[in-house]
Amino acid sequence: MPLRALITVFFSALVVQLSMAQQRFPPSPYDGEDGLKSLVEREMVYPRKALRDSTEGMVNLLFVVDRDGSIKGLKVWQSLSPETDAEAIRVFNKVQWHPARVGSMTMASEHYMRVEFSMRKYRSAVMNRGYDTLPAIVVPIDVSEIIWRAEDIDTVATPVVPGEFTDLTTYLSSMVNYPDDAFNLNMEGRVELEFVVEQHGGVNNVRAVEWMGGGCYEEAERLCRSIRWIPAIKNGKAVRSFARITLDFELPKDAKFDY
Repeated sequence: MPLRALITVFFSALVVQLSMAQQRFPPSPYDGEDGLKSLVEREMVYPRKALRDSTEGMVNLLFVVDRDGSIKGLKVWQSLSPETDAEAIRVFNKVQWHPARVGSMTMASEHYMRVEFSMRKYRSAVMNRGYDTLPAIVVPIDVSEIIWRAEDIDTVATPVVPGEFTDLTTYLSSMVNYPDDAFNLNMEGRVELEFVVEQHGGVNNVRAVEWMGGGCYEEAERLCRSIRWIPAIKNGKAVRSFARITLDFELPKDAKFDY
């Protein structure tokens, strides 16, 4: 190949590499966009006045996700009604965010979140989740939306394990469906998830601390979301808290094979 052609090929490859290195990724919720949609469906409580008035439409929130994932400058950019605006902000405050990135460097970035108020979709969500107001518990609920670590609370969140299982580990091991892709690829490993247990015992903001592919992460997330929790308590109130589960994927010894 002539020298000029070699230089051209090298330069083109360098431009592609630099472009990939500087690729910009916007802020993103821990659960991804699909998870964010599910969070809204699980958590939204349609304001009674909005239902009576048949108020429908979109609330658009504008905010800045800082380099550490914290939120600044939250405001209602597109308003619908005082009641729906307040509920959109309440739901928004439950979302954890990854900051924007340029290559491997995090950066502060403005972003937005749309919360749709549709009575038809809300009725469908209520049927799927089984309640139209958040599940009641026997203690007052902290409304600050602060997420607490185990060392800072009075009692930690505890899983509600079905009676036939002795503990959470036994439950997870018994209920796991080994993913076909992982099985066919002879994959073993561990998935560790961190998530937020809400004041009513639901699970949101799932993220991988230790990840493996082959469908194992997705299976671990499915099991994680299947568990109900007794929420953490601080100063006599139910609070949001971080929790973790670990799931080991181990093939039966007689199922292993070599390619």
